[in-house]
Amino acid sequence: MIKIIPIITPNIDISSFIKATHEALGYNPLSGVDKSTRSFSDPAKFLTGLSAFHNKMNLKAPLSSLREAGSLCSHLAYSFIIAAPKNVILKSMERTELHHTIAEDLDDLQLTVISGNLKQWRHGLLECCHPDSSHSLRLLYDGFYFYFQKQGLSELWFDLKTAPAPNKTFYLEQK
Repeated sequence: MIKIIPIITPNIDISSFIKATHEALGYNPLSGVDKSTRSFSDPAKFLTGLSAFHNKMNLKAPLSSLREAGSLCSHLAYSFIIAAPKNVILKSMERTELHHTIAEDLDDLQLTVISGNLKQWRHGLLECCHPDSSHSLRLLYDGFYFYFQKQGLSELWFDLKTAPAPNKTFYLEQK
């Protein structure tokens, strides 16, 4: 059985970000988000605001800014403690740039902390929700995918679609 528990998530002070950038730049980098009819989570707001901070033209298209966040995702870090079979942890270590800290053996499961920035997580999802990945590895990374979806970051995968795989898992494929 694979278990996933988030232990480190971004704590973003949106008010301070808006205040500091508005004072320095003369505009609110989240004004596009404020005008949008769509609801944005704090991590999504931050990425959108960071895009407008970098290029004022991005104020007009917050959803596009989020979809094209690219290297801006490196500013947000996430860590999970997981219990998974040893072979799944080893494959995760081989296929991703995420950081793995492994505890002592626990019978047939390995307790591990996996950490990385959102850019590394996106890459890890692409590598591990792949047709040549084992069912157990896909199951683990499908869980991470669902977590990020629930955090309001679904637009980071706008260019991908899920395709059903055997045993109630899925692949991530280009649209």
